[in-house]
Amino acid sequence: MAYLKRITAIFIALMILFSRGAFSDDISQDKVLTGSEVPVKTEAVVEEMPEENTEEEMGKAAQDIASIVKEIIAKGYNGTVLEDRNQVLRFQAENNLVVDGIVGSMTMKALTEKNKKVCDIVPEEFNEKEWIIVINKTKKILTVYKNGEVYRKYPVALGKHSSPTPDHKFTIINKIVDPYWGGMGGKYKPVRGGDLNNPLGRRWLGLSTDKYKGYGIHGNSDPFTIGKYISAGCIRMINEDVEELFEYIPVRTEVWIGTEGVLEKWGIRQYIEYHNQIAARLEYKYIRQIVHNLPYI
Repeated sequence: MAYLKRITAIFIALMILFSRGAFSDDISQDKVLTGSEVPVKTEAVVEEMPEENTEEEMGKAAQDIASIVKEIIAKGYNGTVLEDRNQVLRFQAENNLVVDGIVGSMTMKALTEKNKKVCDIVPEEFNEKEWIIVINKTKKILTVYKNGEVYRKYPVALGKHSSPTPDHKFTIINKIVDPYWGGMGGKYKPVRGGDLNNPLGRRWLGLSTDKYKGYGIHGNSDPFTIGKYISAGCIRMINEDVEELFEYIPVRTEVWIGTEGVLEKWGIRQYIEYHNQIAARLEYKYIRQIVHNLPYI
């Protein structure tokens, strides 16, 4: 009996060891891809997940950024101070506004109107997915959903007219810390990982290559490009934001990318509405239910 217990213990220990090794290899293996902004080697990979923020903490964070942006505008905002611009970009993303770093009428309305509602309508299947990312090309917003609910929203930069970011449903296939940039196939001088001039920044989340090759979500070396259509097709993020995303999003997470028209065909709508719009919608719903002799819910 003691002999059998010893054999069983050894077997369990070997299974644990091999399972850990398989997980590590799956995440950190080098992926040599083709494309304009693609890294060619992995220097380090983060595997640990941080503690998740509660819904209450997320709500407080949204209120805090609105207060910060109001203070920035009060001091005289012109978009030339990077940190101020980043806060405006983040506020626009969190409120489903067009991300451009410009404080126009829509941004001011979102800042000053008290009776507003930020709305995200997603397909039923999102409820069954722990994590899923949606990138709205029209508004330049990357939204992270957790079990069908909004978890985070980030401002991004996307592909320029000559090299647009494709409408496609991708999957994250690798995560790379300090990616090496190859210089677009010899067009430019390569840049080592971790260098401040590396166009990929400090993080890379590579996307699936079943149809499109070489696309990824990454940082940047030109922070004032966020909120523009300017890349070779990849999704650029504020460096601090992509580092945060990198920490908690696992490999194999789906990434749906499309214009608002494409997203709507996929069952996704992202918008902001105000008190008069909410009242009108409820009134329409009430009248419709009366006409069809339905109970008002």
